[in-house]
Amino acid sequence: MPHIYRFLNRDGKLRFPLISNYVSSRFRRVLQLTQEADMENKTLEEKLAELELCANSANDLSELRRVLDAQQQCFECYLKHKNGVEHPGTVADCNCICHEILLKMLIFVDGENSGRVCFKLIDHNLFNEALAMKRFEKPEQEGEEDDGWNFVLRRVDTPDHYIEVDGVITNIAISVDKKQLFVSYETRAFASSTKYSVYCVDLEKMVLDKFPFSGAMLSNEQAFLCSNEFLLASAVGEEVHIWARRHGGNAVQRLAVDTRIVDLSLHPTNNTLITASQNYLAVWSTTQPN
Repeated sequence: MPHIYRFLNRDGKLRFPLISNYVSSRFRRVLQLTQEADMENKTLEEKLAELELCANSANDLSELRRVLDAQQQCFECYLKHKNGVEHPGTVADCNCICHEILLKMLIFVDGENSGRVCFKLIDHNLFNEALAMKRFEKPEQEGEEDDGWNFVLRRVDTPDHYIEVDGVITNIAISVDKKQLFVSYETRAFASSTKYSVYCVDLEKMVLDKFPFSGAMLSNEQAFLCSNEFLLASAVGEEVHIWARRHGGNAVQRLAVDTRIVDLSLHPTNNTLITASQNYLAVWSTTQPN
C-alpha cells in the first residue's frame, strides 16, 4: 500500500483540493523544459528559443506541435520515434514522461481570499528523487529539524503552474473527462453587493477562457459549483443557474428553492441535480420519474 505524505503549501492554507488523472502532454512538456532550463542555468524563454533553432524546417515545427497536442506523445517521443508512423510498435517501449500512467495533477486554490488556482504534477518518483538529492548535501547545511522528509517538503512546496483571476475564488469544479476546470469567483460590483462570475480553464492548454459563462449573479452568499458530462450548475443563495457545459453562453435553466442552498451535485452522466438546503433535499430531473 502506498504511503501518504504531506506536501505543498506547508505554511499556508490550501482550499478546494482536486486530483485529476489527466495531464496534457503540452503541460508535461513545458514542465520538462523548465526542469532542463533550470539544470542548464537558462531561462525558459532561452530554452524555447533554442528548441526552435534546433528545428530544421517549418515542417518539423508543425510536426512538433502536432505531437505536443497528442494525448499519448511528447517531444521526447518525437525525437526518439520520428518514424513512429511506419513503426508504431516502438512507441510502446519508450520510457519518457508521456507514457507514465501514474502521473496525476493536484489542483487547489492557494490561501484565503485568493484569486490564484494552482497546479502541481504528482509523480510517484518525486519523493525518492528528492531524498536522493539529500545525499549530496553537506552535514553543516542541515538544520536541527532537517530530517529526510523535511528535506523533501522544501523541494515540493511550490506549484508548477498557477492561473490568477481578478477576484476571490469561491469554488472550483472539474469536468467528468478531466479536461476542463470551472472556477467561480466574486468581485465587488456595488457598495453593498458582489458580482459572481464563472470561467473555464482549458486543462489541455492550461489557459483561462476569455469569456465567462453568461448570467453572473449578484449576491453576498457562498457559491457552489459542480458539473457533469453535459451541464455546469452553480448555486448562490436560493438560486441555481445551469449552463450547457460545451457551449457556454447564457444559462439554459434557472431554478429556485425556498431556503438557502448549502451544496449541490449533478449525476455524472444523466441530467439529475440534487440541491441540499438546511432542512431538505430537492431532486431535479429532465425526465419524469416512473
